[in-house]
Amino acid sequence: MLMKFFPIAFALAISIGVMAEVALTNSKVFTVAGAIKDADTAVVTITGRVKEFAPNRFVLRDSTGACELQTCPTWYRPIVLTPNEKITVTGQVIKNISASHNTLYPLAVQSIKRDGRPDIVVREGIGRPPWVSMRR
Repeated sequence: MLMKFFPIAFALAISIGVMAEVALTNSKVFTVAGAIKDADTAVVTITGRVKEFAPNRFVLRDSTGACELQTCPTWYRPIVLTPNEKITVTGQVIKNISASHNTLYPLAVQSIKRDGRPDIVVREGIGRPPWVSMRR
């Protein structure tokens, strides 16, 4: 009897997992100001121009404002972006940390898309970043 329900339970579990992954990774493109006000999803995508203020620390600016991009430690992966480069960033708005560098909020970066250049994947999805459990 149990063997009859196993394929159904297995298919249901996979379907729920796929739907959760789609819900967490699908995002529409927001403005910097719109991402904090209107984002009804855990993950947002924002396009703008980048400015570096420290190694692996950037500010993304568009016509509505700026957000601080939190990427990863340089020992984990150095990230090199050209000043004023137009990029599209996908990540999670961090609402419980105060903003710095005249920005509206910090954004935990998952990936960075650049025109004509390879994408940079910083972390896979939301949650604890991979470098937290690593030692230098």
